[in-house]
Amino acid sequence: MKKWICALCALALALLPAAAFAAEGDAILAHGDDMYVNRILAIGDTLYLDNYSSLLTFRAGEAQTKEYNWNRDFSAYDQESSYSGDSTLLERDGELWSLDQLMDYEQSSRIVKTLLSRVVLGEDGTASLTDTQELEWPAELIERYDNDEYPKTLRSVCIRGNTLYAVTYDQMLYGLDLESGQVENVNVDSVDLFV
Repeated sequence: MKKWICALCALALALLPAAAFAAEGDAILAHGDDMYVNRILAIGDTLYLDNYSSLLTFRAGEAQTKEYNWNRDFSAYDQESSYSGDSTLLERDGELWSLDQLMDYEQSSRIVKTLLSRVVLGEDGTASLTDTQELEWPAELIERYDNDEYPKTLRSVCIRGNTLYAVTYDQMLYGLDLESGQVENVNVDSVDLFV
């Protein structure tokens, strides 16, 4: 009898890791050698994963991700510049938006244009940008090294009202007014961003 109890305990212990991996709510959303996720953003019940060439969406209750190939055509805004590849996904009024920097790398790096666009997921499997607004990128959000300039890396980016809020890597919270282009260092004690 003791042998049977020991055998059942050993079997239960052997199956425990498999049961843990099958627990409700756990999911492997994407995998593979070529899978690199640059940005992740959740809006409502949808998780957005940006891996530069495509945008993956995962909705709660669905078994699989959906993949949309990016269609980032900035030629209407600047023929000379190259897309820097550093886009930031953000939420605006419950919709997915993208903040993109166009850079000129000819003799030195410089920011040519900053574009804020709404992301549209098409039935044809493409993610396109629309309702694009040009922004004057403020000096407070630019890093300078010798003759080069780069946009500061932004985290926790969101838009509330007509203000874009972002935290920089040096832990500063900025608010950029999208109409006037004015930027201010926001005192966190005085603003509730998530109301």
